[in-house]
Formats: sequence, C-alpha cells, structure tokens
Amino acid sequence: MKNRASAASLALLLTACSGHASGERAGIIRGDGTRGRSVYLERCAACHGAEARGSRLGPSLRALSPTWNEKRIFAAIEEPEAPMPKLYPSQLTRRDLADVAAYIDRIAAEK
Repeated sequence: MKNRASAASLALLLTACSGHASGERAGIIRGDGTRGRSVYLERCAACHGAEARGSRLGPSLRALSPTWNEKRIFAAIEEPEAPMPKLYPSQLTRRDLADVAAYIDRIAAEK
C-alpha cells in the first residue's frame, strides 16, 4: 500500500511539473505571434512604438540579444523591471503574455 501511495504522489508531482496541472502557473503557454501583434499594438506600442523600434518611454524590442528567447520575454513581461509597468494580471491575461512574447521573439529575430 505504501508503494502505491508513493507512486501516486510521484505521478501527481510529475503531472504538476509538466504543465498538465490546472491553474495559471502550470506552465508557459505557446504563443500566437499574429494575435500577439494585436495585443502589442493595444498595450505596448505607446511606450515601445508601433514597430517596436523604441521611443523616449521604452527601448527598442528589435535589438534584443539572442539570449532573449520567447520564455525569457514572457518572464520579463510577467515580472517587469522598473520603469516598465506591470500589466499582468490586471491588463493582460497569460494568453496575452504568451502571444506578445511570441510576437516580440519573432520581430527580434528579423533584425
């Protein structure tokens, strides 16, 4: 019986860690860059510019280092450093975050 309980606990832990568990923090969602452009224009362009080339309020997002992949972009939007405003979860959903991260990752790669 103890082995069954241990196996069940391990299975539950592996499911939670793999992103199959329910809840918003279960893992990063794969983003849709096309939808991300729309969200970007609505929520990010005021500071970073319509073409993400930067402005006096925010830096260019087209000049990101190759170490800035979609996962790192997602994390930077989710928990931004000042002076960038925290838009999640008050203005952006996790889906929005994933989509914007996919869009920024795509345009940064275009350089």
